[in-house]
Amino acid sequence: MRAFRPAASNVPTGIAEGSIIVSWSRIIKATAIAVVISIICLLPPGIHFVSGPLGPLIGGYFAGSRTRLRPSEAAVVGLLMALLVGIPAPIVLRELNILPPIETIAIVFFSAVGALYFGGLGGIAAGLGGRAAQREQPS
Repeated sequence: MRAFRPAASNVPTGIAEGSIIVSWSRIIKATAIAVVISIICLLPPGIHFVSGPLGPLIGGYFAGSRTRLRPSEAAVVGLLMALLVGIPAPIVLRELNILPPIETIAIVFFSAVGALYFGGLGGIAAGLGGRAAQREQPS
């Protein structure tokens, strides 16, 4: 006896246009791409003064265009980038003694600013990259 297999028309193939439901596999892939590219932008000596601050923008755009993110997915990618890098970065830098000893309130402030910066640039760029990729090749 064969297992029931729904007809192709009954299988959900995607998300309706304008829906706020997101594809978590694309979001996780895009977040990983954006974070890795952002970190890579910090590595080259000399040019890291320019590429480092633009890292979230470069990483977000590349990730959005590579995975063809919708705006709702790009917003989630920006939020995840903020949570994964923006908030913990000042805390990790302080624990590794890269930052001088500073008050806890300053760390909270730098974490908030880092999260807004990293998540904001990454999310906006991911949305722009996804939009550009969708315009090039409609689905």
